Order: sequence, then structure tokens, then C-alpha cells
Amino acid sequence: MRCLGQGDSVGLRLRRHQQQQMVSGLQLTCVILSSVYFGFLAQSTSVQADSYSAAFKDISCYSDVVLQPSSTADVAAFVSKQVKAAAADQKGLKVRATHSAFHSSASFPCPGPKFSVFPPITKNTPWPSPDADKGSPAATNTTSVSLLLDNMSRVLSVDHAKYQMRVQAGMLLSSMLKEASSANMSVPLGCLPSFGDLTLGGVLATGAHGTGYNTTSTLGDIVAEITWVDGGGAEHVSPRNSTAGQALVAGLGVAGIVTELLLQLQPQSHTQVDTRYKVWDGNLLADVKQMLKETPHVLIVWRPDLRQYTSHMTKQVDVSVPKLGGILDLLLPRIAAEALGWSLAAWQADRDVSRASIPRMVWSIWSIQSHSISKQTLKISILS
Repeated sequence: MRCLGQGDSVGLRLRRHQQQQMVSGLQLTCVILSSVYFGFLAQSTSVQADSYSAAFKDISCYSDVVLQPSSTADVAAFVSKQVKAAAADQKGLKVRATHSAFHSSASFPCPGPKFSVFPPITKNTPWPSPDADKGSPAATNTTSVSLLLDNMSRVLSVDHAKYQMRVQAGMLLSSMLKEASSANMSVPLGCLPSFGDLTLGGVLATGAHGTGYNTTSTLGDIVAEITWVDGGGAEHVSPRNSTAGQALVAGLGVAGIVTELLLQLQPQSHTQVDTRYKVWDGNLLADVKQMLKETPHVLIVWRPDLRQYTSHMTKQVDVSVPKLGGILDLLLPRIAAEALGWSLAAWQADRDVSRASIPRMVWSIWSIQSHSISKQTLKISILS
């Protein structure tokens, strides 16, 4: 009798799994359709000289002044000049340091007027135009300045004896990894996020993390010194563990603009990756505890709707351990990356979406990708 009961349970799990896989396939189709629709909205929005857009073109920021510094001295000079100009005009001043094609699914980081293809709307309000809030009192009484750090992406110095590298804050994570390898160094395991198109300054300011349980797990863990510019345009160099250094890490840019980082790297090493693919999640907690006994660096992608997870365990080993010849490549094709970006933007943004405000098909798509975890929910989303 017990064996029959187990068989029935497995059969039920298989049928439920097949239903969930059908929902997952429909979700993917709807994500692609929504990315095409909102992509059309974004592409139809012209980008002006005083504006720049997010990586997936869903957000556009408009500033009174857009500057592209190449050094800490440039940043300091630009900030100082804008502070004096705003004071002379008796205006407020809002400065944002970022880079073109920034990564955010919300528009609040924009220092001035903004446009989003996912605006906060209600039944009786139309879609706003890109310059809808340019005439507001807040916009006219405050000078908005954007500093795009795209030109601040260089290695400034390398100390091979100390395994240290000084880099500019606009450098991408992917570029930093290549520079470290070229200098016969490696980046400590777990301190970086998996996405390589983020800037070092952005990762530091937002506290973005990698993987690591009670060990190195953020960029701030390998920063020895921070060069930054304050709100008056003065330059500073602060140790990571100083009061200023602690305020700058995960400080969201409120304390000042990070322009350079002194990174504490290490000798070259190899990394072993152990992937467990689509494992049943019935014993997930026990499985995680067991994996953490093997390595503190565990990345888990959990799909509770499919009752499964995939885990990636990484472990640093000496270069004497031979390579297996495998390459772990997390880069997505552009169309897939854009579809993923649109789905995340729709999922994460804070808004009041009404059915009267957007086409019915798009409302259904949004409902499916955001809420659908069962066949019944899927049916309601499409037919309602």
C-alpha cells in the first residue's frame, strides 16, 4: 500500500509539473510580446541632447546640464562650477553621477524630468509626454545635472607587489576582470554581481552583492581606498574603513560622487563551478545547508512555481589544479536580454495600472508574468 501511495504522489507531481511547464511557456511568450510592445513605445521616444536612456530604453532622464568628465579633477571642477551657478541663480541643485545605458527599472534616480514607458497612471490620466514635468515648480526652481562617467573607465595604476589596482569608477565589471587577468591578478571570489555591464561606482554605491556566506560577498569587501568628490566640489581620499568610506559604500551617492577605487586583488587562481540543474525543491533548506558545508559561495535560482531549483556552487582553487576546459558564459543574446529587461521592469516598477489605461492584451500579459502561478490564475488573467 505504501508503494502505491508513493506512485500516486509521483504521478500527481508529474501532472502538476506538466501544467506548470505549460504556464511557464506561456509566460515566456507573453514576456516576449510585452518586450516588443514596450520596446516600440521606447523606440518611438526621441532622445535629445540633454537626455540619456536606461539600458533597455524604458526610462529616459532629462537634465538641464549633461557633462562627461574624464577624471576626478573634471568632476570636482564641474560640481564646483554648478554649485556657484545655482547659488547665483538662487536655485536648488541636484546632481547625479551615472553612465549612459544605466541599469534601473525605476525613474526616481533621474535628477530632473524623466519619461518612462511604465508611468504611474490611473484611469483618468493619459500617458505623459517626455517633457510632461519640465514646467513644474520643482523642475524650474532646481538645476538638474547629470555626470556621465563613461569616459572614466581606465586603470590608473597597478602595484604588482601588493596586488593592488587603482581604477576609475566608470569602469565596467567585465572590463575590470579582464584588466586584473592582464596584470596576472584575480578578483576574490564572490565579491561581484553576475551581470558584467554594471559600473564599479554603481555597484559600490548601491551595495550590489555577489555570493558569500560569512565571507567576501560585495565589492566593498575588496576596496582599500576611495577617491570622491563632495557636494561643494572638493576632492577627498578616504580609507575604506574610515567614517567617510563607510558612508560611501552602499550610500546611494548621497555622501558624494565616487570617482576612483583602490582595489585589493590577489594572485591568479582558478575557480571550480559545480552546477546542479533542475533539482526538486522538496528538500531545499536541507540542500542549501549541505551546499554551504562545501563552499560559502552558492547561487540558487529557485522556481517554486515549478517546484525546482538550479544551484551554482563556486570554489576557488590554486592555479596548479588543471583546467577542465569548460567556460561558464552568462552573456545572453541581445534580444533575450532585452526581453528579460522589459519583464523585470514591468514586474519591479511601482505603479497603479488600470485596464482602461493600456491595451487589453498588454494588461493580460502583465497579469500573467506578474501573478500567474496556476492554471486557474492564467485563465482568469486572459479572460477577465
